[in-house]
Amino acid sequence: MLTELSLFWCFCHVYIPFIILYDLRGKKKQAEVISALFIGTLTALNMLLMFHTGVASVARLFVITRSLPAFLFFFFLVKDRSWRYVFTFCLVDTFTLWIILFSGMLDRLLGCNSAFQLVFRLLIMPALEYVTWRYLRRPYRELLRNMEQGWGAIATISALIYILFACMPPLAFMEISWKPWAPIIVLILILVPLTYVIMFWMLAQQRRAHLEKERQGFLQAQIDIMERHAEQIQQAEEKIRIERHDLRHRLDTVAA
Repeated sequence: MLTELSLFWCFCHVYIPFIILYDLRGKKKQAEVISALFIGTLTALNMLLMFHTGVASVARLFVITRSLPAFLFFFFLVKDRSWRYVFTFCLVDTFTLWIILFSGMLDRLLGCNSAFQLVFRLLIMPALEYVTWRYLRRPYRELLRNMEQGWGAIATISALIYILFACMPPLAFMEISWKPWAPIIVLILILVPLTYVIMFWMLAQQRRAHLEKERQGFLQAQIDIMERHAEQIQQAEEKIRIERHDLRHRLDTVAA
């Protein structure tokens, strides 16, 4: 029962970070209400399936029963349907699965009979949403707006990572022996965050280079304006010099 409650909590919160990070179409409040109704309905259906067929069944079918419907729903609800959407969706869903797998593994190792994973998930999901809203939302949206290239490659990598989790599947590990899978699980738990850290570092470097290029372009534009202004001043001075010369000749003529 504790396992089902912890999964219900994760299902209720899984797409809130996505809504925080990505721009939705239409009025903000209306889009959020529609999203909340969809998430609630999808969660209820998955919980009914879980209580009817068991956790292992939901673990095997979660891509069909939860991820695919959510992907299609938000695809028609978001403003930008480019590779940025694929990357953001896979990012949020992957880290939710990472939290589920990490807490499930620790709970199994500690022998807490699902008590640890319930407490951990109850705390970590709101904390993740707060950190996303407080610290990640603005820089991430700026990154989405400013970066024009490279999203196809990192979205493909993110999708492959997500497929890796989908093929495991992570939720079913709670019902099998962990010993044969322990090295693979530990490597995945280490490599997935490390991969995203490297990707965001590359995006940050690309954004920094883009900003530097814009800054240099702005400085060059200022230099061009100053050069044109100096040229205009020089032309005006030359014109004044010629008029002064002509005026001196006219005065000499009048004096004669």
